[in-house]
Amino acid sequence: MQKTIPIQPNGFFKYLSVRKNSHIKGQNTLFYISWKAAFRDLILAKKIKSSSVVLLPEFYCTNTAARMNNLGLRIKWYPCDKNFQTDPAYFKKCIKKYNPAIIVIFNPLGITNSLFKQKKMWIHALQYNSLLIEDCANRIINPKNIKLIAKNHVLIDSLRKVSPLYGARLFGSSSVLNYKQNPSLYSFLYGAVVLLLSIIFQLMLGLVSTLKNLSISLLLNRIAERIMVHIYTLQPPINQSIPGLSILKYLSCYLKYGEIEKTKTSQMDKYEEQLKKIWKSKLFFKIKIEKKDYRFLRGYPVGVTISHSKEIREYLRKNGLLVAYELNECLWSKKHKVFLLPLGPHINDGDISYVSATLLSLSPHLH
Repeated sequence: MQKTIPIQPNGFFKYLSVRKNSHIKGQNTLFYISWKAAFRDLILAKKIKSSSVVLLPEFYCTNTAARMNNLGLRIKWYPCDKNFQTDPAYFKKCIKKYNPAIIVIFNPLGITNSLFKQKKMWIHALQYNSLLIEDCANRIINPKNIKLIAKNHVLIDSLRKVSPLYGARLFGSSSVLNYKQNPSLYSFLYGAVVLLLSIIFQLMLGLVSTLKNLSISLLLNRIAERIMVHIYTLQPPINQSIPGLSILKYLSCYLKYGEIEKTKTSQMDKYEEQLKKIWKSKLFFKIKIEKKDYRFLRGYPVGVTISHSKEIREYLRKNGLLVAYELNECLWSKKHKVFLLPLGPHINDGDISYVSATLLSLSPHLH
């Protein structure tokens, strides 16, 4: 029987615990409505000058990059290979060449960026006052696991991508995140609209997951996707600070980090076993991931060759697997494509078997 499986997490109680997570001494956390809102306040608080350089990877969100341009920053790109990784020696050359005020290192799709493991090869090239932003938009950050490697090292996540919650957390040392948020009436109203749309989005996903009629489920999912795009493109004015709503900040303190990580590791093992055959096809390529990273992933990544990318996406969506190519407009995606298979407490072993079978059935339909 066909079923519909959204990639986006849904079901608040599957991700939340009754036990509150403890606060980490010496660490500060600021809660915002979005990643971009956190970034905006950070660079203003640190008095980053207009026309300063921000160094970004080629596998990166073009919408976020455009927002940085609107803030007066100049973007310089550094390359990523097929597995989203960058040669540390070349990265060091980029730092020396562009002298960036801001360096963003992205943990792509939740995969740990190898630049952190090879930090000795480039970290001494950093300017003393440069901001080092670890973009964790694709992974749930357990504050207990944060390791700061430089004076101005901060982390920003995006809860909507990895949980049913909406908001972004900015983590850093108390000496760096030593400023206060300045919410206004407008920021409260903006946050309320986003919260309302997010609730509608989650209700839609719940219906998509439970309805037996494939046509209706696909229609509801298209509506849900449009709601999410509308939330994402609903840009606040640049001169407004937009903290996240207090209720969402409160709920974020109850995320079940251990259970979520354990579930994702187990599900990754199942995908690895069930999808062995697809890597023999020229349609796909396997993204290299260390097993210890399984717990951090937003989803199971499947690399796709450009030649049949459109047909692959259409086939999977018609069969209830609601995938989309990640960062489809970025520089990396001009040579390759990648989509994610669902991971997390919102799916079960039966869903993984259905997803795997659907993917394995694809190849004959493209010849």
